[in-house]
Formats: sequence, C-alpha cells, structure tokens
Amino acid sequence: MKQDSKNEKVFFDRFNQSRGYDVLTSFGYHSIIENFKKYSGGRLKGARIIDLGCGTGAFTRRLASHVQSKFFGVDISLKAIQIARDKNDGIQYWVADLAQLGIKGESFDVVVFSGVLHHFPDMKPCLAEGYRILKPGGCLLSFDPHLNNPFMWFYRHRSSPFYSKCGKTDNEALLSIDQMKKVLAEVGFSMIDVHPISGVTFKYVQSRIGRFFLPFYNIFEFLLGISSCAQTMGSFLVCYGVKQNRGAALES
Repeated sequence: MKQDSKNEKVFFDRFNQSRGYDVLTSFGYHSIIENFKKYSGGRLKGARIIDLGCGTGAFTRRLASHVQSKFFGVDISLKAIQIARDKNDGIQYWVADLAQLGIKGESFDVVVFSGVLHHFPDMKPCLAEGYRILKPGGCLLSFDPHLNNPFMWFYRHRSSPFYSKCGKTDNEALLSIDQMKKVLAEVGFSMIDVHPISGVTFKYVQSRIGRFFLPFYNIFEFLLGISSCAQTMGSFLVCYGVKQNRGAALES
C-alpha cells in the first residue's frame, strides 16, 4: 500500500500554517538525542547528516546543537520547509518526496528519519532511498511511536475504544519491534538494533481530550523511563542500522 502523499502535504501545510510542527518538550527531544548519540557509536561527530521528514526543523536544529556536523533537512511540506528556512540556522532545507529524493547516491554519513516512518504504509521505498544515499559504513537512525506502549495504543490504534483521528493522517500507524527489524533487514541494513525508549514527553497534541490527559501521559512517560518496563513498553522505537562497506559485504 502506497502512502497518500497528497494527504500528507495538505495536512502538514495546514498544521504548519497555524503553529509550526514542534510538539515535544525539551526533555523529550533530549531523550531521543541522547539515545541517538549512544547507539551511533561516534558516527554523528563531523558527519554529513540528513534529516528525512524534518518538518520545520525542530528536531534537526536540536540535534545540530549537540553534534558538530554538517546538517541537511528534507520534507514533503513546502510550508514546513519555508518555516525551517526562516530560522536561518545554517542548515540546508529542501522539499522532496522521501521515496524519490533525487539526491546522488552515497552522499551522507548518517541518515535520520525523525518521526516519519510511521507515515508510510509501505516503508520500503523511503528506507531504500535512505540506504541508497548513505555512504558504505554509514548509519541510519530513526524514532517513531511504539505499538506496545499503552498510551500510544489507547490514543492512536484504530481498534482502541479511545482512538482519536485528531492531529493525524490516515497514513499513520504505530510500529512494532519485529516489523522494523524485518523491513530494515530486507532493505539491506546490518547491525540492526530496534529498541523502545521512554522519556519522550509532549508539550502539545491537537485533540482537546488529548491535551487534558497530556500531563498524565508525561508523568507516566517519566516513571516508565526509570522502570524496567521501558525496555518493552517505551513510547517510541529507536532504530539503528549500518550500510555495510563493500569489503565487509564481500567477506561475509
């Protein structure tokens, strides 16, 4: 099933018209970035890094503030990219479909998918594009909502009695560990690691009911993060994978 890209453009152009897409707390962004730094094994420093699905650059800028590297951002929403460019943050942004980037192969050391893979009913085309533009030995990093998190399931799973469509597109779906491991391997990545994390707290959701329950969710996220349950029920999945260099591929 292909992504309805027109739906995505309309949704995010409209959303960014009103407020700009920057929905996590500083603590939430920090939780993801620290996890990226831990699992990337030093690959972020001094690298050419591209954020695919960068939106208005909210995550891209925060990651850039932690890592001395050359950053780029791509998103399907023209309005989001206009907002990102207006920040004059030294990051190069442009509009493109993530499944057809039009970028030269093997151009980047790190490819980041920031909260965007769950917008693709079939993730393979955009992951394959990420793999194509990644240099041999480079890595992929991503974060997306986790199917096994109770709050995510209650609020965002279609079979939940509390499911809300407010603030989401029809393309979106929660992701599982096994699902991500399988698709990353099929695309060609090695050294794959997919794990849940907690501490990804929100400062805004579009639903009024969601905003009412948001403080409870954020408290739950914090408490989950200091418990052993975070290893299975964390709210977001962080994925890591490496594009093997040719020599290693031939030897294996």
